[in-house]
Amino acid sequence: MSVKISKSRIQEIIKEELERIQEEEEKEQKLGTFGTERVTATGAKQKFKKRGEAAVDQADEYTNLERGIVQQLNDVLEQLAIVGEIDSGELRAQLQLIYKRLAKILKIIKAKGKGNDNEQ
Repeated sequence: MSVKISKSRIQEIIKEELERIQEEEEKEQKLGTFGTERVTATGAKQKFKKRGEAAVDQADEYTNLERGIVQQLNDVLEQLAIVGEIDSGELRAQLQLIYKRLAKILKIIKAKGKGNDNEQ
């Protein structure tokens, strides 16, 4: 049994696949650049405000326990930034490992279809 596919359909399939691959590469590249983004104090304030607004909008998308876990992690990171030099040395290396592990877990969960597709 032979299957015939038109030239335009083949081009469309290739285009779709290339777009999908490009999106994945961009996501992986973004994940791989941990600790290279510089943010001004004003930029950080604006980002925190947007996150706060998004958190209110997403309040029903995860449980109180999940929200608590996220808040605990955020609190620890903020305290590390205040008391330590998280942008260099051993502390940065440890944070990079944690970040990469979490990014890998997220990728696996999304691939299984169990995660939310909402990204910031």
